[in-house]
Amino acid sequence: MEGSKIWNNYIYSYVTENNIKKFYDRFLEEFESEWIKFISEYKFNNLCQLNNGNRLRPMLVYWGFLLNKKNEVLFEINDEDLHIIINFCVMVEAIHKMSLLVDDWIDNDIARHGSATFHTIYGADTTVLLAMNILLKGYMNLNNKLFSVNEQIYKSTMSLVFQIAYEMTLGALTEISSKDATLSLKRVKEIIDLETSSIIRNSLMIGYVVGSGNNSDVNDLLDDIGFCCGYVFQALNDMEAFGNSEELMKHKGMLTTDILEDRKNLVIAYIYAWANKKEIKELKVTCESKKIFQSVNSLISKYGIKEHMLEEIENLQKRIDDRITKIEQITKRSEWCKHFAKFIDITISASKKRALG
Repeated sequence: MEGSKIWNNYIYSYVTENNIKKFYDRFLEEFESEWIKFISEYKFNNLCQLNNGNRLRPMLVYWGFLLNKKNEVLFEINDEDLHIIINFCVMVEAIHKMSLLVDDWIDNDIARHGSATFHTIYGADTTVLLAMNILLKGYMNLNNKLFSVNEQIYKSTMSLVFQIAYEMTLGALTEISSKDATLSLKRVKEIIDLETSSIIRNSLMIGYVVGSGNNSDVNDLLDDIGFCCGYVFQALNDMEAFGNSEELMKHKGMLTTDILEDRKNLVIAYIYAWANKKEIKELKVTCESKKIFQSVNSLISKYGIKEHMLEEIENLQKRIDDRITKIEQITKRSEWCKHFAKFIDITISASKKRALG
């Protein structure tokens, strides 16, 4: 079964009850089966950008759905409901894969998880066409399988699905159009919300709505949890180049230096916001990779950027915990809140380990 160490750690270290382990196994096995069917028509289906993944976003859809379950039956789900929610999980994963194909091409990354990226093998034209096709196929696949979902749920969930694709592509367009221009810290955070947070918060809300959740206050709380998670994951991802460069080399095949071209990286954005004009000028004219990272790390240390970002992450984790507590007060779903809080904690911990070594 595909998946990352995140899920193995969560399922087999945190969950001790056999029935709950079986519950997670059942979901992941069902998802992998449907995902393999989804990509089987593509001759590129064995490439890492399509096949591999930590399945975070599908799991978030599932968690949103489970919020509608009563405490005593949280981990019980019938085959029909599982089939319905898996369809939405596949759609969300399709959007995510579309974004990976395009993002790796935009960033000119040569590897992902140690394997060659799609555009380096097949070129930009095929990459863009495949990304579009995966996205459209996801919509068609979902539309054809939603006959058992009532009209109101269909309209609400499809609106969220379209919103994910719209916001993620808008973020990419903003990123491209901003190249060769200094991005403010505020602008970088706006792009993160579009490219990273959007799919996380909408995944949670899609699952909640599919399970017939209709409390607007809960929706707002899930939206904010997703926003916080997206920012935390992106911040840690951006810190990896400077906190765990060896892992980045294994993952992407090189120390990415294009971050100095468009400043979309949060660490670089903080440097541009806090460093003096002389330091920025020197950074811009530094071209040799090792020297770039030496200069950046020096500025990170001088201005306490790492410490500031970790404090920011810690505050967002507290905000997530607060939102989960508020959800419990509204819904009385204490079991969901307990298990979901641990789920978020383990995913952030795994991201920290990867980013900081």
